[in-house]
Amino acid sequence: MRIEKTAPVQESAGHMIPGGQIPWAVHLLAAKEYNRHHNQSAEQLADRGGFSWSELIACLRGEYTPSGCDKASKELTEVAEHAQ
Repeated sequence: MRIEKTAPVQESAGHMIPGGQIPWAVHLLAAKEYNRHHNQSAEQLADRGGFSWSELIACLRGEYTPSGCDKASKELTEVAEHAQ
């Protein structure tokens, strides 16, 4: 059985999407974009509770800006509302 290191993800979209864990490799990929704007290591990000889902999506898209995070948050909220 393979045990992979994980990183936390905070709940998002007005508490409609629960927090959880993501593979460390995905966290590292998102942290690369995040670090273009902030000086925090992947370990520091994980220690502070990880990304929110909207931050994670924005980072993975290469859109970690206020408008990129806002766009991801709005999309998540819309999807979460329709999923209920």
